[in-house]
Amino acid sequence: MYTLYKIDAREWINGTTEKMENSETEDPLEWNRFWEETYFELGGKSACSACKGCPKKAGYTLWYLGRIKGSNRERVEMSIDEVKNQLSRNGAYAILGQEILSNSPNLNKSDLFRRIQIEYRRRTNDEPAKSDQGGPTLTWILFKAGMLK
Repeated sequence: MYTLYKIDAREWINGTTEKMENSETEDPLEWNRFWEETYFELGGKSACSACKGCPKKAGYTLWYLGRIKGSNRERVEMSIDEVKNQLSRNGAYAILGQEILSNSPNLNKSDLFRRIQIEYRRRTNDEPAKSDQGGPTLTWILFKAGMLK
């Protein structure tokens, strides 16, 4: 239930977060390195899955903005436009996903993504992605696992 690309997403996000905090860095390039490293440490086999940018950027945004339980990050509030422009589109999808799930916790992944698309379009006047490439799924998994604050 909590797997992303055949890896336990809880362990993946916790491992990456721990490495970031132990290194005392906020650098997104370091996040990318630690994300990929943690994937393989947990038994991942696919370089393509390890490097996939959508969930990696969503995870970074959730951590950077203080949304991951157990991290030492303080919560930071930003508009969805600011998240999109300063962090990433996938980060914006993740924050929207968390907001939507907080109000509608029983949504399935498909319905969540449709709601994210609607909100993203409304708040940014931009067209959202046509399909969930992993960021909204990661957010859904972390929410269901009780890991988002």
